[in-house]
Amino acid sequence: MNTAANRGKYAESELKKYLKLLESHHMDFTWNRNPDAHAAGGKFVPVAGDFQAFHKLGWAYLRNPENANTYTERQVPYQRNFIIEVKEVKHDFRLPVKNYSSDKIARIEKRVRAGTEAAVLICHWPKTEKETWRLVPHEFFQDQSQPSWDLRRFPICDWKRELSDFLGVLP
Repeated sequence: MNTAANRGKYAESELKKYLKLLESHHMDFTWNRNPDAHAAGGKFVPVAGDFQAFHKLGWAYLRNPENANTYTERQVPYQRNFIIEVKEVKHDFRLPVKNYSSDKIARIEKRVRAGTEAAVLICHWPKTEKETWRLVPHEFFQDQSQPSWDLRRFPICDWKRELSDFLGVLP
């Protein structure tokens, strides 16, 4: 990470490569990069999160509406969907509130309330040349009363492993 203009591009690129790998290994997993309204000069409507992912886990049976103790023969897919927001910062354990605006958090929260699972993948570039990563649950970012979030309670992690666990897919 060198300038504000390319902040986040490294982390997004790394995530994109990993999601492509996961998709190539699983027929029941897919993802997409959401259009970036800010990068497009405001030409796109802002959307929830940087990436979306989808994973079908199997089939579920529907309850019979006439008899709650039985299930219909009709099956529906049981699936999970995800939003991943990506952040890149020059600090080793803080994320400034200004880097994750309340409107972005609110868009993701709306999706979470509709059943989406959400997390924030944070790439830290402190004074060293080597980055470190955290995967933080979306819920943590609800309190915006401080100028920055202290992320030390979330350990530095092998982000690919943590993300795979979160998504329920292994490479």
